[in-house]
Amino acid sequence: GEAPPVGVVGEVKEVVKQHYVKILSQLASPPRIRYSVEELGPPSFEFGAVGWIDRTDAQCVNERGYYLEYSVWRAREGWSGDVLVYVHDAMDCRASVVDVLAPCLAAGWGVCAVDTTACGLSEGRHVTLGYFE
Repeated sequence: GEAPPVGVVGEVKEVVKQHYVKILSQLASPPRIRYSVEELGPPSFEFGAVGWIDRTDAQCVNERGYYLEYSVWRAREGWSGDVLVYVHDAMDCRASVVDVLAPCLAAGWGVCAVDTTACGLSEGRHVTLGYFE
């Protein structure tokens, strides 16, 4: 067959480039999950034989100057000092920690969950997949 006209090749390349850039933009800036801190549960609660659990909510600043929101759950008494650091995926937030919170607390561990850059309640425009956290 014949090669397509040069102008058509250029047009096809431009369309492919536009779609590629759009896909990359969506990956770097996915829709942000918004929630309230109250959705993380009460700041203190009784948890069976473990006793009382306290949640502390705080902020830290990453190397790029963005405020990151995080929460730490730990037993008031008898805490082993071990902490699981929970990092969500690129399209999520720290609120998803509820899936692993109970088994970790039952094992005597503390749990720290972070909203990474541009996710949840943390600052930033583009997700970094934890690279700058």
